[in-house]
Amino acid sequence: MNSSQKPAHYYGDVVRKLFVLAAAFMLFSLPFFREYTPVSLSVSLIIILVLDIIAGVTNPRQKWGAMLDTTVASIGLFGFGYFAAKAYIEYGVFNFYFWENQALAIVFLFALYFSIKTLRGFY
Repeated sequence: MNSSQKPAHYYGDVVRKLFVLAAAFMLFSLPFFREYTPVSLSVSLIIILVLDIIAGVTNPRQKWGAMLDTTVASIGLFGFGYFAAKAYIEYGVFNFYFWENQALAIVFLFALYFSIKTLRGFY
């Protein structure tokens, strides 16, 4: 593989777009759901910043990037899945905070799928 070729089964571009989508959605919804968020405003913004930075460093020639994407997608899926279930139990299906977390969990589900496919391609 020369420096201009992507490895077989590389889906990092998809993962990057999903991470940026998640970060943008989190940033947009933060003012609306601030009272529900389990961390401070500063921590929320740092998480959004880090997610966007990780999207930016995703690279088809670096295995560690695929590992990082897989780890972040796993944490995102677990975290937002957990808070979606918790919001459903506490507030019910007609609560927008539930739907926000459910949507983010689904975005991270797809990011995990594509990051695993990319990581598999390195092996």
